[in-house]
Amino acid sequence: MDVRAHQRNVGASQGRWLRRFSLLAFVVMTLAATQAGAAQWVSAWTVAHSDRLTTPAMSGTSVRMIVRPTVSGNAVRIKIENTFGQSPVVFSAASIGQVQSGAAEVPGSNTRLSFNGQAGLTLAPGAGAYSDPVAFAMQTFALYAITLDVTLASDISAHALGLTTNYMATGAHAADPSANAFSPVPNNDHGTGEGPTFPFYWVAALDVQSSSTVGTIVILGDSISDGECSTRSNNGAGSGVVTPDVYNRWTDLIAARLAVLPPGQSKAVADEGIAGNRVVSGGTGPTALSRLNRDVLGRSGATLVILFEGTNDIANGASAATVIAGDQQIITSVHAAGLQIAGATIIPRGGDGFWTNAMEQERLALNDWIRHQSSFDALVDFDALMQGPVNSTTGAVTINPAWRCFDGVHPNAAGYAAMAAFVDLILLQKPSLASTPASLTWVPGSTVKLEQFIGDTDYQTKAPTLSLTNTRYKVVGTDLGYSFEHRNQLVFLFGDTVGFGAGDTMASITSGEPESGLTLNFFTKSDHSTLLVQPPGVAMGAFEVPDSGISIADKAYVVCKTNHSADDNNPTDTSILTRFDDVANTFTVLRTISRLPGGKFTEMALHEVPAGFVGTQPAIVMWGAGIYRKSDVYLATVPANAFETGTGTRYFAGLTAGQPVWTDQEQAAVPVALDGTVGNVSVTYASGVGLWLMTYDSRAPSTKGIVFRYASAPWGPWSDPTVIFDPKRDGGLGHFIHDPNIVPDDGLDGPTIGSADPHTTEGGDYAPYVLERFTKTDGATLTIYYVMSTWNPYTVILMRSTFTIGPAAPGRRRAARH
Repeated sequence: MDVRAHQRNVGASQGRWLRRFSLLAFVVMTLAATQAGAAQWVSAWTVAHSDRLTTPAMSGTSVRMIVRPTVSGNAVRIKIENTFGQSPVVFSAASIGQVQSGAAEVPGSNTRLSFNGQAGLTLAPGAGAYSDPVAFAMQTFALYAITLDVTLASDISAHALGLTTNYMATGAHAADPSANAFSPVPNNDHGTGEGPTFPFYWVAALDVQSSSTVGTIVILGDSISDGECSTRSNNGAGSGVVTPDVYNRWTDLIAARLAVLPPGQSKAVADEGIAGNRVVSGGTGPTALSRLNRDVLGRSGATLVILFEGTNDIANGASAATVIAGDQQIITSVHAAGLQIAGATIIPRGGDGFWTNAMEQERLALNDWIRHQSSFDALVDFDALMQGPVNSTTGAVTINPAWRCFDGVHPNAAGYAAMAAFVDLILLQKPSLASTPASLTWVPGSTVKLEQFIGDTDYQTKAPTLSLTNTRYKVVGTDLGYSFEHRNQLVFLFGDTVGFGAGDTMASITSGEPESGLTLNFFTKSDHSTLLVQPPGVAMGAFEVPDSGISIADKAYVVCKTNHSADDNNPTDTSILTRFDDVANTFTVLRTISRLPGGKFTEMALHEVPAGFVGTQPAIVMWGAGIYRKSDVYLATVPANAFETGTGTRYFAGLTAGQPVWTDQEQAAVPVALDGTVGNVSVTYASGVGLWLMTYDSRAPSTKGIVFRYASAPWGPWSDPTVIFDPKRDGGLGHFIHDPNIVPDDGLDGPTIGSADPHTTEGGDYAPYVLERFTKTDGATLTIYYVMSTWNPYTVILMRSTFTIGPAAPGRRRAARH
């Protein structure tokens, strides 16, 4: 609590702020071409046809293909293809049903499918067709059987590496839910080291209609996306056995990460990998270039493409320049279709028996282009993740041995899991270029107090608080409450705390919902006393507070503001980075971040962003302010793996052609948001609308109160400021903030910190820190929940504000590349 500010300006609210940052991990979704809440078709499961099979004989049979959707929905349609058939194929009937086990369907689930109103369909060579939509409840990751009665077929259009047990039967069994007539299709084992492949016949896509899903991520790739070695036992050893029905591809595991997001924040995943595929010429199946329309742009609801190909081109003599030319054509076509595209670097292959140093140089050149010169919208640096030892004979990098299949080319199951965990969900949550950034308009009257966090009794309602902080922890009053996600907790950092002199405290919540109330649990020591934030050698007295925090790679970091000076003409406030061990309850001092006078990051907010967002590596974005309530908002970024040292920190120095310019000099930083009186600042990401949200307390005459702004990129341009809480206008003064002029007395005077008479001093509002995990997008509205500090009484409360979602404001376009 900043008593000096109060003494200089009676009635002004005090404090610091803290803001929480965490990566979602990822989480996070955005609106794509349609807003959540409006049902749309998405490709929930796909395979890319790659082969022509001439056995077994299929005329007069039924095939039952087992599919596993990545999202749920209430209506379905399927796509079947005769891409590689050399003669027409005739189907007399088709159905879908939920799998009970094996080829058996859940009783009552078998549902007939039609094509243009007809039960059957004839597909010419190279043709494909969708079934008519049918109402059908489908659940994420449940198994469903698509059965086709095949009247006439001389060959089969197939996806070879299906890794799924599929079934066939003699006769027509599309309407038969039992498994009695079915046996597994041939597993396509050619006796090579790769093992069986368990193919799919004819079926190419399962689309679902969903109101809780906002698009489809399409992975255009080769065998690494197709899942070669993903289900092999013995850690991918040559002696391992290939087992079907495991769903261990990195694409499967990405879908699993997306599936746990709240409704309206998930995306379907369409795996369009083909083992042996190439970008430009040759290889298995149509090249990535030639199949782009069919396998990518033709997938329902597509918003983002991840291109992960090129290793097979180089292995067969293509130069990096040749692959780059093909990649650029794909990028251009994807952008022309209004979609975004991320480029994945080519993983090491030095363990391959014939990979030469010349091939390695081409791989390195291709990856360098992907990282630094391409026009991809984002980067997935799988190469950096997967690197292991160098092959001493060829000088080529190999895959990390713990993640390597026996062939030296593919990851094993652990490697695929590492790849899936490496991809940041924020990347996958980007909207398509076809969508325009939303505009947000605050709903007057929507800002309300929900709960008082601190103390035993709510000063307004006189009811007991949920947290009972005085009884449980001797916390009578405190301020701030910057929060960040760490180990499934939402950790809060509180400032000068009544009950501990000027001590600072930490608390957390692990569950709960803001509308029904949240309960704080303060960190305690082994003797059950409340833990104080006291890094060794760092002064944490009055006006010296924990300012912000973040969790990176399972490590918690707390930024402390120290070196407070009582001399307004010679400010010395300094921000210090510390690492917090939440097992031992100890702090390790790491480095100085910024220092007054001249510093622009002594107040700050933190957020992690993925590779490709502001550079080629995952990064920490820092929004900062300098002299308390005499500053604008600034921006800096530092690689996430260098956060402890600060190496590579860059400061925002303006925009050129809509793109940010960076400098390594803090004094050269320019504001991203102008105000001049910013106190405590918070910035979070609203995945449901694809926007960054900024809140801060302002003392500018035109925007006094709690200010809200938004932008589609961390550097802006930020919207004009909107005051979403004014104590007088929005029912705070005299209700939960003390008004000394009200008659009869409002009974809200105290506790306070400082020498002013609490009875005669008007209270104030500050430190609005948004709780990102609770941000909600519901149809046409966005709701945010944030803690806010009040001075007189000195406490922290939970607030709610609502905004309507509209089309992009004129002149505000989303940056195509972050």
